[in-house]
Amino acid sequence: MGREGLVFLRRLIDGTAKGWRLESASFTSLELQFALIDGATHLELAAVPRLGRSHNGGAVGIDIRQLNRPGRPTPAESGILAAITAGFARIDFVALISRLGRDSLLYCDPRGNQGPSRQDSYYERCDHTPDFWKFFYPQHPFLDSQARLGERCARIHHGTRECEVMTPNVSVAALRYFADEVAQDPGEGDVYLSTGITEADVLAGRTQDLLGRTLDRVAREHRPVAIHLRTTCLPELIGDNPAAFIKSIESRLGIPVFWTSKTRPSASACEAWLRRSLAKTKFASRRDPRAVLLCGSASQAAQLEAKELCAGLGLRVVGTLLPSLDFRQVPELGEASAVVWWNPIGWEKVGDAAFLDCGFKVVRYHPPFGLAGTKAWLERTASVLGGRGADQVYAEELAARKSRLADIQKELRDRTVALAGDMTDIGYLTSQREMFGFSLAALLCELGCNVRCLVFNGGDGARAARTAQGAGTLEFVPFASRGQLDQELARGADLVFSHFNHDPRLEAHGLRGFTEKDLEVGMDGLLRSGKILSERCAMRPFLGRRGGLKSWL
Repeated sequence: MGREGLVFLRRLIDGTAKGWRLESASFTSLELQFALIDGATHLELAAVPRLGRSHNGGAVGIDIRQLNRPGRPTPAESGILAAITAGFARIDFVALISRLGRDSLLYCDPRGNQGPSRQDSYYERCDHTPDFWKFFYPQHPFLDSQARLGERCARIHHGTRECEVMTPNVSVAALRYFADEVAQDPGEGDVYLSTGITEADVLAGRTQDLLGRTLDRVAREHRPVAIHLRTTCLPELIGDNPAAFIKSIESRLGIPVFWTSKTRPSASACEAWLRRSLAKTKFASRRDPRAVLLCGSASQAAQLEAKELCAGLGLRVVGTLLPSLDFRQVPELGEASAVVWWNPIGWEKVGDAAFLDCGFKVVRYHPPFGLAGTKAWLERTASVLGGRGADQVYAEELAARKSRLADIQKELRDRTVALAGDMTDIGYLTSQREMFGFSLAALLCELGCNVRCLVFNGGDGARAARTAQGAGTLEFVPFASRGQLDQELARGADLVFSHFNHDPRLEAHGLRGFTEKDLEVGMDGLLRSGKILSERCAMRPFLGRRGGLKSWL
């Protein structure tokens, strides 16, 4: 829930339940859940639409339910429930949800569940092999585990050497099993040390002492601005806990320690770091309503385009955070009045409560993939923060890139891109789900591609003739066997969406694959993505040279 929605709900609660404070709130189209506290008393309530005919001119009434007490409420709780019910009685449920949704925060659900990822759909399967129709094995990014503290920081890895170097995210591209498993960014910093514990250290019980000595030596000898401590599961399973060492270093030497772990959620550490840094920030008495902080932009190219679009709306970007947690790079943060997320995918577990509590407005919307996504992002940002009209800014930015976009569309006009999978997979690839935050099929059509969705066991109901979609076309073709899939891949496909790095189904036809990691946000990102896809299509061997390719059947 955004700042305006929270302010509105707090005023509503203050007017009905005096003395109680709103602790948290979340909502869907069918329910509003909120928690109230008064001293040691904690109430969790839900506002739901009232069933039956309304007596208020067709408006949908509201019922209040208590969530955290299975038995009968106490007299005091009954009084509060009655007061809140009376206060909400005059409000239309649909209007309430619409009011709260004006600046609601998407891709922000720290306690919620996400869709099935590669861990569930591949690694935890008994046979560990893909079904012949499966190409779609998405991986949740969890970017909070890759936060960076900036220059003059020290990084300490507490674990075995095997755990440090043995990772499926190998740096050699040819050895990757999944195409999107890239090597982790080693991060910034002047010092990197590993405790490198051995079996002898574990048996002798000296791993905890080794960790303490390493932390103390790094803090005293190198005097870093901050320390990023990463611990692994083995030392934690045998009882190593660096909390006492961290407290000592922070109190004696004043060096903050950012601790992430394989057995602790890194999002909570990230949120705690945000709160600590914001508490040290000196905010201006009157903040600049046009100054914003940009979050969720990892690459320099993405940051430049985001700043350009914000400037078009009349906003001034004072700095960027996440994945960077280096507040030294944002000296003007105290003047900012809002936080704008560029691409929130991968940051779902990191909430915005730290920003909201400091008075920031927050814009957290669908990432601006493609033309339609960029326009929607501009409209959302303008509606929450004001400024120039989003339509005018979009038209100006599109006009500046029109010729380059036309060139890319011309290159891809005769290219066919196949998206294969079962009904669920195709649903993720063709709709704006929170797995990617955009419709992959729609983005490909914006680039001028002919998108062919191959639907496993879809039957005739899954068949749809080719229709114009954006600058490209879209069609749906069912298949039910290996042979039919092979025929469809051979029938004019130039590129196939596949998460496998080496896919024999594609190699049998000289086809190249691609994943969502090859696509970038923004209009400039769309142009770069189109160039990558065009080059992949051009790498396919000529028809006369495919005779020696090995069949996968």
